[in-house]
Amino acid sequence: MKKFLILGTVLLCIMVTAVCITSFGGREVAVAPTPIPTEAPTPTPEPTEPPRPYAAEIEAIMDKRFSNISATCHWGVHTFSDGATYQNTSAAVPSASIVKMFMMDYVFYRINTVGDVSLSDTYEGITVETLLEEMITVSDNHAANVFMNAFGMDTFNAYFAENGYTDTCLKRKMLDYDAMDAGIENYTSVNDVLKFFKKLYANRDAAPYSDMLDLLLRQTRRGKIPANLPEGVRIANKTGELADVQNDVAIIFSEGGDFALALLVSDISDVGDAITAMSRTASDIYALLN
Repeated sequence: MKKFLILGTVLLCIMVTAVCITSFGGREVAVAPTPIPTEAPTPTPEPTEPPRPYAAEIEAIMDKRFSNISATCHWGVHTFSDGATYQNTSAAVPSASIVKMFMMDYVFYRINTVGDVSLSDTYEGITVETLLEEMITVSDNHAANVFMNAFGMDTFNAYFAENGYTDTCLKRKMLDYDAMDAGIENYTSVNDVLKFFKKLYANRDAAPYSDMLDLLLRQTRRGKIPANLPEGVRIANKTGELADVQNDVAIIFSEGGDFALALLVSDISDVGDAITAMSRTASDIYALLN
């Protein structure tokens, strides 16, 4: 009996197979495609800029301080606590000695990243440490020129470009009066200054940024942005000036939140008016943010 059951099962399988071959002629059977969802995928949200709660107030301060003087001010404010940036326009403008801040960045890059320069190395009989100190804290022009002789303006400019400082460049040495008479200047912008300050602030507790910050904190030229700020406020700033240019840029550490301020003022008719406007602007913004 068991044999008959097995034989019957085998015969049944053979019959089913024959029917399938007869029905489809040995052809492949098309498989229905998987249905495509008709609902569109949720798009990735676009990144949003941080809120700018002080936009109206800061613009009012700038208008109040600079609208009544004969000068052009490119300005920028960045609040580190919330990442908000406020500025009017950013264009390449004469940097005066502000460019020395970017030169400092390159020298520390050679010291800490490339490793082929040390603070004890000497150029034209002066140590790198002394050259950096004098170039930043007292804005010594000879120190800047020694670095340009040592590394070359093209090398500095290539570094600026590679690091995204697209408006910053060296076109002449400091106190090159023939070049100045020919209208040749060094340049930077609010965008580049704020970009450098953001990087400096974010890495302020680690070398070489901590070293650069210390130099800026020891700045001796305090007649513009720092002039009317409360005593004891920590200010890391770098100034620059030409016949019709007054610049000052700073990181200001305050109880209400640390912030960066860049004031690049050109086409000046009255230097005293420009400096007064800069110092009062800094005081107004400090009061607003505190």
